[in-house]
Amino acid sequence: WIGVLLRDEDIQKSVEYFEKSAENRYPNGEYELAQCYYNGTGKNQNKEVAFQWYEKAAEQGNAASQYILGTFYLNGEIVDKNIKMVKKYYKAAAYNGSAEAQFSLAKCYEYGDMFDKNIEKAIELYQKAADKNNIKACCKMGDCYYYGFYGVEESKNYVLALDYYNRAS
Repeated sequence: WIGVLLRDEDIQKSVEYFEKSAENRYPNGEYELAQCYYNGTGKNQNKEVAFQWYEKAAEQGNAASQYILGTFYLNGEIVDKNIKMVKKYYKAAAYNGSAEAQFSLAKCYEYGDMFDKNIEKAIELYQKAADKNNIKACCKMGDCYYYGFYGVEESKNYVLALDYYNRAS
């Protein structure tokens, strides 16, 4: 984490620490190095190399890398669009605690995109993401309680709705 601490003060030194960490197969170091290549921060921008580092980190359970890879496959960025790979990486990222992945998967289940429509699963994932204070998930859960959407257990519970809306603000 020394690289993260130095990021604002000395980006080149920070990148050196990320490289050493990544070479030693530390998944957060691989992720941070991928970010450097992807954004061109301290490295020449190279999205293909970034993709390779994201893959290495994802193999070791780095949720942020898994979510990013899923998004690449969803958008056809760097790789061809591949819904099977989107599902794989979004599910893995959600399982490993990514609130963004949990929210994205919830939307897929809510609307029947990529998965069979499953409102119960959608609500469960929105709840998990909201528990991590994901703003969009908090808004969604607030709406569910305010309007009584999807048969949420305490439908039309204005106190819970307000709590979620406050968390989102």
